[in-house]
Amino acid sequence: MPNTNTQPAANIPLKDRTAQEVREVFKDFEPEVSAAFLRLHAYAQAEALGISKLAKRTGISDSALSQAYNGKYPGNIGNVAEEVDKFFYRLDQKALYGGLREFVKTDLSQVLWKVFEKTRIIRRIQPVQSPEQVGKTRCAQEYTDLNNHGRTVFFSFSQSIETLNDFIHSFGVALGLSKGSKLRDKKLDIPEKLVATDLIILDEAHGIFKARVPEQRKILEFIRTDLFQNGQRGIVLLATDDRETGQFMDGVKLLARSYHYNVGQLLGRMHNEVMFIDPAEDITEQDVLALVSRYYKPGRAALAKLHDLSTRPQLGHFGLLDNILTESWGKVKGKKDRITDEVVTTVADRMLANMSTRKALYE
Repeated sequence: MPNTNTQPAANIPLKDRTAQEVREVFKDFEPEVSAAFLRLHAYAQAEALGISKLAKRTGISDSALSQAYNGKYPGNIGNVAEEVDKFFYRLDQKALYGGLREFVKTDLSQVLWKVFEKTRIIRRIQPVQSPEQVGKTRCAQEYTDLNNHGRTVFFSFSQSIETLNDFIHSFGVALGLSKGSKLRDKKLDIPEKLVATDLIILDEAHGIFKARVPEQRKILEFIRTDLFQNGQRGIVLLATDDRETGQFMDGVKLLARSYHYNVGQLLGRMHNEVMFIDPAEDITEQDVLALVSRYYKPGRAALAKLHDLSTRPQLGHFGLLDNILTESWGKVKGKKDRITDEVVTTVADRMLANMSTRKALYE
């Protein structure tokens, strides 16, 4: 039965309410229901979250949370309490197995941020090429978060893009246009949405060459004409070395040779140099230390080993480093122990052995 009592705390933001005020709202419900909402209230206070931000964090609608905490939820509030319990279960599992995911500034990220800023100012198209898992995506996402309000737009070709229409639809949605709006409306609305934008970061740009071949030219032309708009904004193309197409510019040249694409039109808008990231040169020991220090303070020998692994070709670079640290985190977290060099090097050696075994199976 829903609680219909009018609570004196109803007009007070959730994060500013006392535990007693929340307890009063749920006093007539089962103890497990009350406990769930009290725990969520404590979480909201610790994270300084209002109802809308709490809803986004938990995946529970803001109306359901608002009605529940105001004692006016019209349905079975036990269902909402179950969703709260599921949220904390996922949070607990993430703490146990997920490691630490906060963004860490590295020398490499600072270099990429300078490239983003320069491209914003000179308003050219700047390709950035590297092997997998050196942190380009996370760096670009963090930069976008810090330069929002429409100034920076981030889009990834990691999703399925087979045609120009696919790209227009997905890019429009990334700009906040309705998924259900018609394609022609999206194409008309995109320039208006980009009025305040002076930088677009297109991640996984090598994915363009996984589209249908006749559509690759159309997508590149759309980027050149409708997005770049003769220097209205800069565009960064973040690309990963691809087994099939090689480097990003190799894909452009292949398109030019095979399908008579006028590559000069695109190159005329590009910065005259592709920026290449070489892990052996650009991933520093200081970067590795910054990332490892999220978890523990490594000794010199362990740090040197992790740096070496991060710079080796085809091993995963920062991705492998993150896997080693996350696995080490999960190994000791359940025991309420601390990460040590011995734990990390043991996990690293086991992962390398497993990678060698898998590689041998396919050779």
